Amino acid sequence: MGYEAAGMRRSLLVFATVAAFGCATGPPAIPFCPRMAELPVATPECLAEPDAQRVVAELGTFIEEAAGDLLFRVAFDEAASVESICAQRPANDDIDIDIDGWTPRARLAGRSGEILSISPGPSCLAGTRLDFNRMDAKFAEIEGIAERCRREGLVRYGSCVEQEQIQRGEIWMLGLGRVFVKSPTGSKRRTAILGCSQNLTPISRSTFGADITHIVVDPNEITDCLRGHGWKLFF
Repeated sequence: MGYEAAGMRRSLLVFATVAAFGCATGPPAIPFCPRMAELPVATPECLAEPDAQRVVAELGTFIEEAAGDLLFRVAFDEAASVESICAQRPANDDIDIDIDGWTPRARLAGRSGEILSISPGPSCLAGTRLDFNRMDAKFAEIEGIAERCRREGLVRYGSCVEQEQIQRGEIWMLGLGRVFVKSPTGSKRRTAILGCSQNLTPISRSTFGADITHIVVDPNEITDCLRGHGWKLFF
């Protein structure tokens, strides 16, 4: 067990003990994830195993209701038992998530004893992690960025949002509910977008006035095209 992970596990056990005896001056909270090398995500093949699905379902019962707009990360030890749980700190300070995420983290800390006592999963979960609430957390981050850009004024809005995407190495297609992240071999963002937009086959086309045309395309075609340019589907 790593030092940081062991510390998080001890913290969770302390939270559970303090809550049980009613000695806390304020609500305990799941800690934010430390900045350290991340464990690999459990593979799709592993998650297809019935016992892994059982673990995911049990963790989801505790986490999904309490998560709010935070991403929660569960790490497994070498015995495939839950070793620790932490919340990813929002990358954008403008996001208001129940006072810096305190409420979701406090709600979940109240179930920490139950989370840590979940029966071990299959051996393929050993030394891996699972991320929960990934999509809601990312959309909350994007909305926080968009709100800050809106405050800078509509004239700057488009370029402000684009610069944020470039800085993060991402492509946001919010109308399709999809986000792409750049892989090490990915082409430039603008090259990928232009290359794909020129080759898509419209499903339908609607014209509103002289200057506005609304084109509907197949989301899977966009996904396949961007992947061909070396981008990975975040969700």
